[in-house]
Order: sequence, then structure tokens, then C-alpha cells
Amino acid sequence: MGLELSIERLKGLFKYVFGLGFAQVALTTAAFSFLGYKAGANPVEAFVMGNALSLSSSAFVLQLLRERGELSGSFGEVAFSILLFQDIAVVPLLVILPVLAKDAGDSSALATALGIASLKGLGALGGIILAGQALLSRIFQAVAVAQSPEAFVAMILLTVVGTGWITDEVGLSDTLGAFLGGVLLAETKFRFQIEADIQAIRGLLLGLFFISVGLSVDLNLAIAEAPIVLAVMGALLSIKAVTTTLVARAFQLDWATAIRSGLLLSQGGEFAFVIFALAKQLGILPADLNNLLIVVVAMSMALTPALAAAGEAASRYLQAQSIRQDMKNAAEAKPPSDAPFSDCILVCGFGPIGKTVTFLLNDMKQNYVAFEVDPTRVEREQSKGFSVFFADCTRPEVFKAAGVDRPKAAVVTVRAHSTSLRMVQALKAAFPEMPIFVQARGGRQQEALRSAGATVLCPTVLEASLQLGEAALRASGLGEDDVTRFLEGTRRYEHEELSDTPSTACSAVDGNDQEELPLPGSAVSSVASLFTV
Repeated sequence: MGLELSIERLKGLFKYVFGLGFAQVALTTAAFSFLGYKAGANPVEAFVMGNALSLSSSAFVLQLLRERGELSGSFGEVAFSILLFQDIAVVPLLVILPVLAKDAGDSSALATALGIASLKGLGALGGIILAGQALLSRIFQAVAVAQSPEAFVAMILLTVVGTGWITDEVGLSDTLGAFLGGVLLAETKFRFQIEADIQAIRGLLLGLFFISVGLSVDLNLAIAEAPIVLAVMGALLSIKAVTTTLVARAFQLDWATAIRSGLLLSQGGEFAFVIFALAKQLGILPADLNNLLIVVVAMSMALTPALAAAGEAASRYLQAQSIRQDMKNAAEAKPPSDAPFSDCILVCGFGPIGKTVTFLLNDMKQNYVAFEVDPTRVEREQSKGFSVFFADCTRPEVFKAAGVDRPKAAVVTVRAHSTSLRMVQALKAAFPEMPIFVQARGGRQQEALRSAGATVLCPTVLEASLQLGEAALRASGLGEDDVTRFLEGTRRYEHEELSDTPSTACSAVDGNDQEELPLPGSAVSSVASLFTV
């Protein structure tokens, strides 16, 4: 977790980390502490329970976001910011827990002890950070020069174990020291190599950690106290989901992102186990209450994939509802004959290729509508003025629902062959006579797309290769006519080899009839042919 906390990233997410993250932790801690106190816990027990239950599972959530490629997106940044502040909030709690255990009953002694612990903690943290920044980069530089992967990994482990040992020696948590070690490593220029080298170790240690957590779960208690466990877990999930959602809305996030964040972060976290273990060791929490809370947190963490799926479904539904309303408003703004989605070009997918196609259509003053299944991308590109909406082009009914009428052509721009194939089939089912332009990578893909009803097949790898070759030929000093003649001959030959269909550009197919398109081989150029004949 410390590796995720670089100073630069912290600065970039300052508003979300110390605004949204602080509000979420403060409100959930207050809510759980209040409920714990009302349930009969003393103030210290309620405070510890509230802080522990306010934390979410960084390990589970970040892994899910990485697998889905959403960690660097807007939604991923929101979730990461909240998790980051939660991890930061653990640091002072680990410092004050020993103090609370010794002097909880005497307010003056407690204040004195907290002051001493704070000074001790700040001194230790400051010393570790200053020494680490001064020495760590130089040490890793020397190890890197030696070109020994084993020594590099050993140095990583020595850093983490060393900082953990130092904090333990001064009376702080060794977990805190390991966290600081990760922060120090994140500030070096070797951060990415460190992350790559510890990937296997991280998975192994994380697995061992969760195995130890599973072994600590009292199944007999979970069965015997099932109603209480389920009630507490329901309260945990619902309170955190509602609180996080409302806080996100207060920070001007849309409902889709807010609800998805609330559901994804509503489970308990792995740091709760650390806090509960330390609290039990210090005698702050009784053993039966500690065991019950561990069962609740473990069961809530097991629900993380289901919570993520529910959040994504809710987000997609709200995005779709919002976009349908936008479409309805746009359609009602003009008479039916001037409807924005009548006699237009359909663009399926709004990645780099789809965006380039729409640039061309805009330049030629042609009406178009684009559909994309990534709600974050839709929201971002709509704010830039693009006519792009959330819809799944693999489903024929979405075109009718969107009010698309008599489209001139469709351009399928997605890279995944299976997805583009389903899109072609859906488009052909909805508009049998409409030409469909789609990119293909090789002969087998071309044949499948042609059978599905594609009109123009554009081999992307071939065209990229030809463009690079053209640049090289021009740089070598060949004349314009020679380069053009050579490229057209190569293009015709390659198309004949791939599809047994002679063509000077994209392979055009209409039943058994074929048509040569004397244009550069790309989906963009094929669309242009509609307006240049």
C-alpha cells in the first residue's frame, strides 16, 4: 500500500484524498462509533470499532480496478483517493492505540501520553523519511549497477523489514513501519522496477495474510450468532454505501459514479484485522466481540466482487437513463424531418479510431451519432461536444431506442474481433441495406465479417504497414508517382492474398458483387467515399 502513495500522486489527488476521503472516513467513523456506544460498548471500544469499520479493502478494490483497467480513470481515481486517505488515517490510530489501552480512564494522563506518543511518532517518522530520502536512492543506485536481481529484491525486503523494526523499537506498530518503507520506495526512481520485482512476493504474502485471516474466523461463532452477524454486516454495508454515495454527491460527482463508489467501498478492509488484533492484544476489545467483528469484516470482504458488479450495473443503468433522456430532449428539440439521428452515420465505438472518424465527419459537415459502452468515456467526450452516447451496438434494439432512422452507413471501430462481429450482425439485422465499414486484421477475420454482412473490410495491420513504408520510401528520395504506384500494387496484391478479392483499398463486398474503392485503405477513407462521389 505504501508503494501506491507517492507524493506526486498525493498532490494531484489532493482534493479527493483530503476532501472526499476525509469526509467519508470521518462520517462513517462517527456513525459506527455512535452505534457501538448505543449498543453498550464503552467510548474507547466504540471509537476503535468505528475507526476499524470505516476502512475498506484496498487489496480487493485496487485489484479489481487494475484488472478492469479503471485505476487511472475518473472513477478509479475517486475510489483510490478514498482508499488512500483510509490508509493514511490508519497511521495515527496505530500510534494512539497503545496509549488508549494504558490511560483511557485518566483524561489528563491520556492527553500527556498522546502528546508523548505523537512526538515520538513524529520523530521516528521524520527520521525514517529523512534518512530514507538521503540514503535509499544511493543504495539502490549501487545495487542496480551491480545488475543482480537477487540483490535488488533483497534490498527491497531489507528496507521494509528495517523500517518495521525501527518503528517497533520506538514503541510504534511494525505495520506502520512497513507502510512507511513502501512510501520511501515509491519516492525513488526505481519504483516501477520495485513493483515488478515484488509482484510475485506480494501475491504470496497477501495470500498468506488472508489465509491467516480465514484461520482466525470462528465458524462456530458465525453459525451460532448468524442473525447478529448478518445484522451487523448488513448495517456495515448499508451505512458505508449510503454515506460514501452522499459524500461523493456533495463533491459534485454524478449519481452513477457516487453509487458505484459507495457499493464498491462498502465492505470491511484488511487493516481492520490489524486494528482488531492490536486492540485484542492490548486488551481494548474483549475476545468475543473481536471474533464477531472479524467474522463480519471477512464475510463483507468476500462480497466485494458482487458489490462491484452491483455498482457497475447500477452505474450503467443510470448512465443509460441519463443518455436516453438526453436523446429524447434532442429529438424533441427539432421536427421529425430534422431529427439528429436521421440520415446520419453510425459510429460504433469511440476509441481513437472512432474519434478520428468523427473528426472527419465533422470537417465534412456530416451528421453522425456515436455509441460507446464505457460510461466514463461517454461523459468525458460529451463534455467536449461530441455526439456520443452510451449504448451497446451488439444489440439491434438499441438503435430503435435511440431514434436512429435511415442511417447512411455504419463504421465499426472496435479492435476486438468478437465484438466487431456481433456489432456487424446487429447492424445488419437492424438495417439490412446499410453499408457497414469495419476493420479486420487478417484473412479469417475478413471472411467472418464478410459472412456477417460487412460491406467494406479494412485490414488495419496492412494499412499501418503501408503508411510506415510510404514514409520510409519518401524519405529515401523516391518520386511521388513511383511511391504511389508501388503502394497501390502492394495493396492490391495483399488484398488478393488475404481474401481472394481484388481491391485497391478496403475490400468491398455486396453479396457476390464487389466494388473497388480507389481510396486509401482505412475505415475513415471509406466513409469519406460516401461524400466524394
